[in-house]
Amino acid sequence: MSGPGASEGRRLLEALFHAHSGVKLLIDPADGRIVDANPAAVAFYGWSREQLLAMRITDINAAPRGEVSANLARAASRDTNRFEFRHRLATGEIRDVGVDSSPVEIDGRTLLFSIVHDITDRKEAERKLMNAQAYQRALFDGSQDAIVVASEDGRIIDLNRRAQELLGRTREEALRLSHADLYDDADRELARARFHARAVGAPVPGGELAVLRVRRPDGTRVPVEIAGSSLALGDGSHVMLAHFRDLSQRVAAEAEVQRLSQIIEQSPVAILVTDVKGAITWVNAAFCALTGYSVDEVIGQNPRLFKSADTPGDVHAHLWATIAAGRTWRGEIVNRRKNGEAYREAMVVSPLIGHDGRPTHYVAIKEDITERRALEENLRRAQRLEAVGQLAGGVAHDFNNLLAVQQMNTSLLLRRRDLTPEARELVQELEQGALLAADVTRKLLAFSRKQSLQKRLVSLDALVADMVKLLTRVLPETIALEHARAPGPTWVNVDAGAAEQAVMNLVLNARDAMATGGRLRLETRLTDNGRTVTLTVSDTGHGIEPADLPHIFEPFFSTRPGGRGTGLGLATVYGIVTQHGGVVEVDSTPRVGTTFRLRFPASAPPADDPTLVPTSRAPSAPHRRLVLLVEDSPDVRRAFSRMLSTLGCDVVEAHHAADALEKWSGLRDAVDVLFTDVVMPGELSGVQLARRLRGERPDLFVIIASGYSGGQAHDLEPDFYFLSKPFTSEALAQLLTQAPVRAPRPA
Repeated sequence: MSGPGASEGRRLLEALFHAHSGVKLLIDPADGRIVDANPAAVAFYGWSREQLLAMRITDINAAPRGEVSANLARAASRDTNRFEFRHRLATGEIRDVGVDSSPVEIDGRTLLFSIVHDITDRKEAERKLMNAQAYQRALFDGSQDAIVVASEDGRIIDLNRRAQELLGRTREEALRLSHADLYDDADRELARARFHARAVGAPVPGGELAVLRVRRPDGTRVPVEIAGSSLALGDGSHVMLAHFRDLSQRVAAEAEVQRLSQIIEQSPVAILVTDVKGAITWVNAAFCALTGYSVDEVIGQNPRLFKSADTPGDVHAHLWATIAAGRTWRGEIVNRRKNGEAYREAMVVSPLIGHDGRPTHYVAIKEDITERRALEENLRRAQRLEAVGQLAGGVAHDFNNLLAVQQMNTSLLLRRRDLTPEARELVQELEQGALLAADVTRKLLAFSRKQSLQKRLVSLDALVADMVKLLTRVLPETIALEHARAPGPTWVNVDAGAAEQAVMNLVLNARDAMATGGRLRLETRLTDNGRTVTLTVSDTGHGIEPADLPHIFEPFFSTRPGGRGTGLGLATVYGIVTQHGGVVEVDSTPRVGTTFRLRFPASAPPADDPTLVPTSRAPSAPHRRLVLLVEDSPDVRRAFSRMLSTLGCDVVEAHHAADALEKWSGLRDAVDVLFTDVVMPGELSGVQLARRLRGERPDLFVIIASGYSGGQAHDLEPDFYFLSKPFTSEALAQLLTQAPVRAPRPA
């Protein structure tokens, strides 16, 4: 602006431009060149006037060149005359400046008259304020509690992000509501009362903290813990702050704890908790049911309250040493209930480990296994009985064959007329010994359920009634015999002789138990809704000691003094009943008496003859019969052959089924009787051979003989006659009289 010929106005403008203390620049908007700069600009920027006049504004303005050019054009067109820039000083420092820029005409040129204000301090203050506000907002929005700010009249004026999430509303949606609109209908009035009390400084209903429910737009109710406060503003007004804490997880966790507590409390397994010193701190209902103690009776007590002398002390010592070391103990102990009754329990004791790694409590989980161990003992006992039965069955065949030879030979000897009286007496003793040995074998087989049964439909009530007359002869007058008849049918499919033997054995046992007299009662009745028939035999004798009760069905076990009895009576009863698919139950109280219950599967009543006694064939004429004798043992075969010959029969011997079939092929029409053993070597048993020959000759008379059939002689045809080895010559002769002959043969 300085130059020759300047007008007075220009001089005045120049004087104002250079003399003013404010920073002033003249800028050509076309290219941004600095046309002039006053001393204040030189002082502010740090460059000389000459240096500034050689520069463009883009050398000073820190903004991009394109942005600077656009702002120059806007200023020249008067669109904008107020700008904020960041200008660079000669030292390199950047300062915030406010620029007021207006176009002026000088010497025909349009220049920008720009006044520059240093606003760095103000901008720094603004930045600090903004940072502080951002920090406060960040704290506000970053709070884990939901915060809602309301005016004194209850309108919501702000809320943080957590509040938006909790309430299920955006900030814009919430700002259209009052604070009371946030709550569930049931809690809204209480929320209003609490808000009003805070606004006027009155006591807050429900206390400083309250649990209310807010309601989301979707209808979901959220439990919250709410605390409020009043905040005074600088203008004297107040705003109300409400802090909400979402209790959903805590309520759910409390519900889960409650549920788990109920599960533990109602668990069928007994649970006990003690502290590290052993004092009981908690028990569940199952524990009380197990021990008979109430909760109040055991809290604070030591578990030794339940200790039984049946558990060795070293077991308890090992238990406490294990859990004190932080390990789990597992085992079985015997404890006592409140009533003194001993019981066995399986127990697992585990330590609860605290933050320091040491136990704080011990938890014991207990299960009463008394009944399970009793069942296991019963199973072991049954397995022992089964083992004895297997042994008995294994030796019975050979043993009975030996007895059969002795029995047949003594019978033959006794038929001789030339025996001296002394010799006859010796032979009779041999025969009696064979009969006694055979009886022991039969009892063993009955116990082991290996003897062959001839089952038929029998009224058990009638069978017992028929036995009563016999029983009165074997019982002394000091024992009163009672028989309670069944009101209805008691049909069972049994071997009548075996059933009678079982009853007789029980009666004789009862007689021996009532040496000084008493009462014996027999009762038959239909039980289990008609599925079983039960025979009850009860006495008022001395009873059975608890220690003996588990062993009474074991063979050769006897409590009779002086070695009296064989010890097979009850074992035989057990074998007979179980072989018929039944069950034996026993109850006994020492010095009170004993009750046995024999439960047989019930059968449907017969359609015809109620007695179901099979009719025997009429005795035939005393002609000689041809007998096909099949026996694998040479000694037995010879003894049987001699006996048959003595009884007037012709005998054809075969040593197994194949040999018998070969001989049968030539004598098919001549044989009157097939007399066969059951167990034989080869593919066919005696029963299978008999069925095959009966198929060819339906009128063939069949006698099956066996000392032990291994189950092969069960369920024989009704007209197959069975002889149990050893048998007497009289029994064989009686059977042979029923056998027809096809044609008379001379003797």
